[in-house]
Amino acid sequence: MSFSLNSLYKEAGLSKQAVAQYDTRQKIFDNKTAQLVLEADELREYHSGYGMDRMYYTLKPDFM
Repeated sequence: MSFSLNSLYKEAGLSKQAVAQYDTRQKIFDNKTAQLVLEADELREYHSGYGMDRMYYTLKPDFM
């Protein structure tokens, strides 16, 4: 079975540019999320009593 991405994009109502932009934004978000997880693990190590609310306001992620 063969198909082209162009036909898939057309069927979905998307452009190649839109898909590329989404991919770029998603990679940036994934990197920021991974960094936030590392920071949260480090914060949890030193402040084990912090709840999620306090951790959120301490870390202040600007992308969520």
